Amino acid sequence: ADEETVIENAETDGENENSEGTEETEGSVVPAAEQPDTETVEETETEGTEQPEETEETEQPEATEEPEDTETTDTMEEAEPLDTEVIVEEELQMAASSNENTVEIAVTDASGAAVYTQTVSTASASKGLQRLFDYCRDYATAQNPMKIMVPAGTYQISSTLCVYSNTTLELVKGATLKRAKKTVLLRFGRSGEETYGYDGYQNISIIGPDGSYGVFDGNGIGTSMVRFAHAENITFKNIRFTNVDKTHHMEFAGCENVTIDSCKFDGFVSSDYIGRSNYEALQLDILWPGHFGNYGAYDETINRNITISNNIFEKVSRGIGTHSAQTGKYMTGIVIKNNQFKNIMGYAIAGVNFAETQILDNQIENCGSGILFRHMIWDPGINYYTGDVSAIRTDLQSVIAGNQINISYTGTQLDTYGIYAYGEIVSSEKSWESGGEAGMVPKGDYQVKGLTISGNKPNLYHSVPGIRLSGTTQSIVEKNEIHVLQDDTRGLSAGIFMEKSSGNTISENSIVNEAGASSFLLNAVEICADSNQNEIKKNTIKGTRNYGIDIQNSTGNVITGNKVEDTAVAGITVQNGSCPGNSTQIVGNTLNNTGKNGIYGLDDTNMTVTGNTIKKCSQFGIYFGQRSRGTVKDNVFKSCKSKVCIFKDQHRVVSPAQGKIAKISSKNKKVTLSWKKIKNVKKYTIYRSTKKKGKYQKVASVSKTKYIDKKVKKGKKYYYKIVPETKIGNVTVYGKESSVKSVKVKK
Repeated sequence: ADEETVIENAETDGENENSEGTEETEGSVVPAAEQPDTETVEETETEGTEQPEETEETEQPEATEEPEDTETTDTMEEAEPLDTEVIVEEELQMAASSNENTVEIAVTDASGAAVYTQTVSTASASKGLQRLFDYCRDYATAQNPMKIMVPAGTYQISSTLCVYSNTTLELVKGATLKRAKKTVLLRFGRSGEETYGYDGYQNISIIGPDGSYGVFDGNGIGTSMVRFAHAENITFKNIRFTNVDKTHHMEFAGCENVTIDSCKFDGFVSSDYIGRSNYEALQLDILWPGHFGNYGAYDETINRNITISNNIFEKVSRGIGTHSAQTGKYMTGIVIKNNQFKNIMGYAIAGVNFAETQILDNQIENCGSGILFRHMIWDPGINYYTGDVSAIRTDLQSVIAGNQINISYTGTQLDTYGIYAYGEIVSSEKSWESGGEAGMVPKGDYQVKGLTISGNKPNLYHSVPGIRLSGTTQSIVEKNEIHVLQDDTRGLSAGIFMEKSSGNTISENSIVNEAGASSFLLNAVEICADSNQNEIKKNTIKGTRNYGIDIQNSTGNVITGNKVEDTAVAGITVQNGSCPGNSTQIVGNTLNNTGKNGIYGLDDTNMTVTGNTIKKCSQFGIYFGQRSRGTVKDNVFKSCKSKVCIFKDQHRVVSPAQGKIAKISSKNKKVTLSWKKIKNVKKYTIYRSTKKKGKYQKVASVSKTKYIDKKVKKGKKYYYKIVPETKIGNVTVYGKESSVKSVKVKK
């Protein structure tokens, strides 16, 4: 959004319009002498400079806009309903002597009857069209809405068209409103009108023909074409917004129940395209002084219940979104679905402080980045404003699902990704100063909580994460399909990358490298930077340059039921200080052809490794580095050079042994078990049950090869098994349990 200031320049109608071409007569249906003349003046609105977002690489600020001209009414008299339109002789002569066309355009009421007509010059259409809008302002009601149907033709617009409540503007096939000067093409109401909440303007529809578009042509000019605020029940349908320079096609703030359906946004003509990603074609903005100018009261009204569906965004800087927010204020009920985004330099969709939002089934093709979902701005700057800290939401209840995302290198200067969820815990306030303004972001929990990312299909042609999470909690990433489709020498990346995020679930995702050994896919799933107590389960991973799943500087994570194959170095890795915190649980995974190692714990790690199947490792099935601790139990090894290796002053290779009870007997109300000594085993654990397939309880751990169980009952049958243990340093390796032996207790 852009700052606007108002400078009124009183000009006569004739002076203004004669510079453009033929002046239309004021429409009516009585003799012209009886028609009251409407005095107009032009307003000059200036869009201000948005400051850059300043993390990743710095986004460039939006350039300061030149003044835009807006027609307004100084003292507006109500037009009287008349029966016929009269064009004065002088205007007829002017129209005849020029190359322009004049057309009659009618206002129809709810019954379809024409109630007012106006002659409009295509070469100078602003004043004639505005008279039609003003008639609707004066007479249209919710019970009797009115429509203006614009015939085919190109209508030159030199001052802003101001639309009012209960009005439909319909552009038929072949109708184009083309901006002739640097001015907003269409807005709701005039800039001097004071409006509040959602009550400023209601029930406005701007529509084009079915199966085609009516056109808003920006004529390559760097000012937003459509701006509105303080409005409700708004529809744009079948309109093409095209041909703007370093600006938004449409922006609005403080509105509810807005539908934008089956429109097209294209034609961003800026020569300074690379890096200018601040310009969303469709911007959902905030009402803030100095940021979204000339729209009534700055009462912190926020967008809600916005549906954007079935639209096309092509060759623009960004697609849909916002880069501004206020503490504790959330845009809610945002639905972005079934849209197409093609050949976009930056993000397809970018939102800040969205809650109860659905981003569904969009097609994102050949874009620099896919979907950005943020709870706050990276660095606050001028685009983040202080509000009510007590209103910060702890659950955003949003869904990103079913999107097809193809990410390519476009030259954008920003970080790129398929989907990115960003939040943060701000432990102390962040002060900022920019452009003569100053403020701060308050201390608070701005994590992304309650977000579900499901069933998306990021296809990566560029070294970016398919899904990236930063500062998220209690969120779900499930059933996504991430495909790496070509090499990229610009860097390495991960399929799913998580940092500073805890308590999340990553499940049933598929991450597949189809680009071969030189792919940029370094690790399929990377969890790092104090990302604790997450669950990574039932994912399918195939082909990486390093690891399948990599855990760094994080504790208490559970890795279970994953299938990892064809990695270059290791299937699962735990590294860099993941001890002494809670153990990383690695349970029930299947690892096949994972390079040197199946499960690799570097120095100072803590792992519990249980029930995994590890196949085809050229070095170690399971490895523990220096000062590591943990347990190894019930794993299956196939075609591994060494099963378990523990580093304690040197590599200690261990092959987990299988226990075998050699003899079991009962006498004098005791049970005696014995077995043969197993090499390198220091302890044997005895388990007992009263049923062969029942639950076995641990009854003792001994270092000898014999155990006498005295806590038994005469005449009762007991079942036993033993498990050998090897301990090196702080790592315990459990062997395979013995087969069950039973005995009935005798006197």
